Amino acid sequence: MEKPVPKQLAHPLAHGDAEALRIKVTLVLLKVMIVACVAFIVSYVASGKFALIPWLAIPFLLPSLALHHLLTKQRKYRYILWFLIYLFTALGLMKLTSAPDYLVDLFLIPTYIGACFLVLRHQHAVPMVVYLLAIYAVAAAVVYRFHPFPILYTNDNLSSVVTGFVLSIIGSTVTFYVFSKSYQQNSDRLSDTLYTLGKVNDDNKLLINVVTHDFRNYLTRLVLLIDICKSKSDDGSTLRELDNLEDAIHKLSELIGDVQTVRDLSSDKARQTTKPVAFGEMLKKIDLIFRHQMVVKQLAFDKAGVQPLTLDVNPDIFTHIILSNLIGNAIKF
Repeated sequence: MEKPVPKQLAHPLAHGDAEALRIKVTLVLLKVMIVACVAFIVSYVASGKFALIPWLAIPFLLPSLALHHLLTKQRKYRYILWFLIYLFTALGLMKLTSAPDYLVDLFLIPTYIGACFLVLRHQHAVPMVVYLLAIYAVAAAVVYRFHPFPILYTNDNLSSVVTGFVLSIIGSTVTFYVFSKSYQQNSDRLSDTLYTLGKVNDDNKLLINVVTHDFRNYLTRLVLLIDICKSKSDDGSTLRELDNLEDAIHKLSELIGDVQTVRDLSSDKARQTTKPVAFGEMLKKIDLIFRHQMVVKQLAFDKAGVQPLTLDVNPDIFTHIILSNLIGNAIKF
């Protein structure tokens, strides 16, 4: 069955690119991060650690809300890059107040790394991951050796550890699902676009074939008329003018040949090989050409006065001349 030509999609990503996909995934990540911050705040309330709430709300929750609003209004990639630089720096500084072996870090770091490659260009994602790991390693080493600040986050807070583990799973699942689904949608749109462009390209090549063939036919008729005029004239100047006109027609014929050569050179190797073609597709092309020629020649069928519909032809002429010409042109093309 023939694949249908796709209709124009109204989805906002239909006219976008990879940047639009990154922004969409970033918005989902921000929603997950906002929910995660709220979940941690609830766990702090449940465990009675109210002093930890400002440490989470001010550096993480408020900036996430601000970026979500900004990306919704202005969908620009550089906002994502700046936010991740800020986020990883803030996480590194927060690491100075947590235990070096804080388990929540082990859960969330893989989520952060995956997020980098989903929302950043690869030339930015790799340095950002290195920066994240480096700042975490340096902060952990500083805490282990010097203890510059009181330790606020330890593995003794079981509610925070459990919350971090659950949120890392939820965040990774939601993020990768959204990215995978959007990527598949964009891939389908690309396949549909390539299919449509292929169909248009085939029609354009067919049009070039028909135009060049008809143009050559008219040039041949002109050459024949010139030969007839030359046979009927004895005037030297007239014969020279006819010769010049004939030379010009030959140049035009060579130009048409060059057009066909360039068309063949622009075709890929796959189009130079034979392959099976659905007969229904051939019928569509025949119908297209037939209706085009009817319009050009200003012809129309009047089926109302013909009952039954028959065609009066000379069988020998129809079979040996008309059909031979049609088949010969089809094989030539």
